[in-house]
Amino acid sequence: MVCLPLTGCLAVGATVAGIGFSHQMSGIQYRTFTEALPRVSRATQTAFKRMAFKLDGVQQTSNGEVIRAQAADRRFEVELEALTQNTTRMRAIARNPMGVIVDASIAQEIIRQAEIALVPTSASIPAAIPASVPASEPLKKRTRNTSRVAARPQS
Repeated sequence: MVCLPLTGCLAVGATVAGIGFSHQMSGIQYRTFTEALPRVSRATQTAFKRMAFKLDGVQQTSNGEVIRAQAADRRFEVELEALTQNTTRMRAIARNPMGVIVDASIAQEIIRQAEIALVPTSASIPAAIPASVPASEPLKKRTRNTSRVAARPQS
């Protein structure tokens, strides 16, 4: 009788440990952007520069591209896939020299830095009020015209 509760606890503990191990060992991170592939590609390359990675090259694929870089004892690969004209899926991987996927946190940071690079600068954001309208001019209040309300037929 004592074995059954311990077996259940052991199974739950092994499952929890397996989840952590799986996440660390798989190390692949994904993100989908509502942006065109060329823009996400430029943002990814900016992220690599910001992180001081050496860019190894960009390879075109049938539905996107693969961007490769390296730093210290790691090699990085970002696969970009154009799902639509304005939707791009990113897969980031960090590997050791033997090719084993090892570091989910760096892959996650590559994605985060690409997200930052995609944020528009204040110079590229259009002004809320057109230049032809002086800022000091008050906005006109709209009033509802009720004079043309049709009468309801009575039953």
